[in-house]
Amino acid sequence: MDLQRRLQIAGERDLLVDELRHLVQTTYGISHRCCATQESVLTTEYLTSVLVWGQQRITRLDDLTAPEFTYIWVIPEELPLDQLPEMACSHADVLQYFLETIVVMPPEKFTKEQIPKYVKLVAKWFSLKTPVLMKLLRMAISGQKEGPPVGEMLSILGKETTIERLKHAYALLDKR
Repeated sequence: MDLQRRLQIAGERDLLVDELRHLVQTTYGISHRCCATQESVLTTEYLTSVLVWGQQRITRLDDLTAPEFTYIWVIPEELPLDQLPEMACSHADVLQYFLETIVVMPPEKFTKEQIPKYVKLVAKWFSLKTPVLMKLLRMAISGQKEGPPVGEMLSILGKETTIERLKHAYALLDKR
């Protein structure tokens, strides 16, 4: 039975979630005894949302643990400071302001279509080019210089996970 059909049937969906949880734990070594931020990717709610998002993009469940989807499961342990985009203002200040912006963002606005509008507003506030801010956000969220559009990435992760990751990135920047 294909993934789309399995997701429509409650019992099958539960099995898919359990299978995906096991795959993520096996692939990335994440356990329920891990830090709260990492542990959040193992919740049924989070795994279900990833499955719903991925149903049009994957053919097999283990496709979701491919390298291009690592950002869904793994929080960067460090930020490659030498690879962060150059900007006249502080990276930490920009992340903090973006974090404050999305904290007050209505949940219904936290979509791949709406997020870029907020990114543009923050970029304008700091007199940054939007792609520069996008690069900073992508690296803060995923540790990667390249990947899916930031709006899509953040909407997949969800508002709460995005907030956790931005706080984590801010703390990493604050340590230096």
